[in-house]
Amino acid sequence: MVDYKKQGAKNKRDGAAFELKVRKKYELMGWTVAKWGNNVDLENNCIVAAKNKFIPGRGLMPGLGFPDFVMFKRRAEHYTLAFVECKTNNKLTKIEKQKLDWLTKEGHKC
Repeated sequence: MVDYKKQGAKNKRDGAAFELKVRKKYELMGWTVAKWGNNVDLENNCIVAAKNKFIPGRGLMPGLGFPDFVMFKRRAEHYTLAFVECKTNNKLTKIEKQKLDWLTKEGHKC
């Protein structure tokens, strides 16, 4: 029988470790990486602050935004900007795909 509480804790640990691994990889490649604390509101067509999450015993945790990281790198006279969503299964959900599409087409208008 599956202990969902233990499985959830393991998934959270593994996900955090994977995000750290991805972050370090891009930093070694010369990118400046920051945790993205915002989310895309598709209904109102804007970027909003991610809602904070209350975890019993740990208190209020920073919001879980989409995507996970925003990165930039200076190249000659300009900067390159990139967003990274860390996925161990390499698959975005339908909503995540819509948010990413919105960011690339409309995000500059906010």
